[in-house]
Amino acid sequence: MKFDIVPINSAYRGIGRSLTPEVFQSKRAKSNMDELIQIYYDYITEYLKAESQESFEHMYEWCDVLKKNDIPCELIVYASQPLESVYGKSLSFLGIDIVHEMAESLLENGADRLPKALLNEHLLCKKVVDVAQIISLCDHGGALWLPCWVYHVV
Repeated sequence: MKFDIVPINSAYRGIGRSLTPEVFQSKRAKSNMDELIQIYYDYITEYLKAESQESFEHMYEWCDVLKKNDIPCELIVYASQPLESVYGKSLSFLGIDIVHEMAESLLENGADRLPKALLNEHLLCKKVVDVAQIISLCDHGGALWLPCWVYHVV
């Protein structure tokens, strides 16, 4: 299981999103930039550590601060198996991404060109049985693509 604070800046809501300083564009964010930049640096430091409950709790708090500063983001949890909850927090299922080494998404840049019947409103697979069909349509190399369940932390 992994987790990350990611921007909401397109219909795609899988793992292939990264929180970058460019998302700090709101008026409220600009007026609190010192605090937010410190959170961003702390986030990077924490992201590079092994996943733990303490890291998750920090990410949860930081995501809340970012949202309060009008930064469109969410805390996601993703795993190679379905999850019910994480560290006592409820999860909302976003869909199934197709990933290589839990770091790269096959759907990130091409989901909008796939048959709509195979994807949900978040441009992720609706069902795990659709993963093989999408891999056959998109994969052009030797990467090992696997399903990855993606959730929004409620």
